Order: sequence, then structure tokens, then C-alpha cells
Amino acid sequence: MDMRDYIVVAKGLIASEKCDEIVTMFKDSDEWVNAACGPDNGYHPDVRNCNIIRVSRPSEEKYASEARTLLDADLFGIVSSAVKQYIEKFPYVAAVINSDEGYDLMRYEPGQKVSRHIDVGATSATRALSCSIQLNDGFVGGEWQFFGDVKIPVEKGDIVMFPSNFCFDHEVTPVTEGVRYSLLTFLGYK
Repeated sequence: MDMRDYIVVAKGLIASEKCDEIVTMFKDSDEWVNAACGPDNGYHPDVRNCNIIRVSRPSEEKYASEARTLLDADLFGIVSSAVKQYIEKFPYVAAVINSDEGYDLMRYEPGQKVSRHIDVGATSATRALSCSIQLNDGFVGGEWQFFGDVKIPVEKGDIVMFPSNFCFDHEVTPVTEGVRYSLLTFLGYK
């Protein structure tokens, strides 16, 4: 097998209307913050220059709402369907997934990007599988790129999944026009 075979795009798993609903729900929110990264979980714009909202915030009462709880449950179902496709292709992955880190909404405006990195994480869970849901089209740039030169086309409603380990360095190229929205989660074990 080629390393690219482990990068799986589940096409159109989230309805266009649901994508639009999520973007509309958070587009004008005051929750947007600079995305953190690295072992210090700090803001490093040379590495991760985009904005983030933690959609899954079960322990933060001020963000609790019925709509947010329903969205979290919907996302769990959607991602579970995608992961099922991944497990059908790579059955051994099921043995290393018993948790997820919740869902982060990412916003990339012109000039924003995520530099080449790996998804090892700074949590107590060990990440096994990275999953990203593309929520919109209509932007230029913002492409998934693996191994420095392998571009993976992803459209609105698609979910891209790949191992979170050191072999799968990747980046999101700079957005040059429009705004790119996506959801991100990591599955693994505790």
C-alpha cells in the first residue's frame, strides 16, 4: 500500500444544509480566538494562523445550550459514519479508538493557514485518527496538502481522515480569497 491510501475522503457525508447551518450558527460569534498549538498550547501564528471555536464545551456552563448539545450529537453521528468507512478499509483501527476530543470549528481568512505539522496532541488521550469536515466552498487556497506535495481535494460536506501519527505530516495552505470553515476532531484512546 501507498501512504496516500491511508488518507480517506468520505464524500458528501454531511448535507450542504447542515454545513450552512453550522457556519451560520457561529459565523458572527464572539467566541472566536486565535488557534493554539504546540507543547505549550500557545498561539504560534507561524505554525497555526487561524481562528477557532470549541463547539464541544460540556464543562463550560456559559456555552451550554440545547442547540449546541444537539449539534454535538449530530456531529458525533456524522463522524461515526465516516470512521465506520475508515474501519471497513483498515479494521485494526477499531482497536485504538475509544474516545474523541470533541469538535473544533476552524476559520481561515485570507492569509491564514496551518503550516506543515503532525497531530500528536497535547491532551491525555493518544490520538489515532484525525478527522476534518469541510463546511464550505467558495474560497481560494486552503487546500489539504500532505508530505509537502500531495494535495487532497476536499469539497463541502466531505470528511478527510488520516492517521494522527508522525508519518502523516500535513498542512492547510494559505487562503487567498474568501473564508474557509471546517470542523476538526481527533479520535483515539485514553
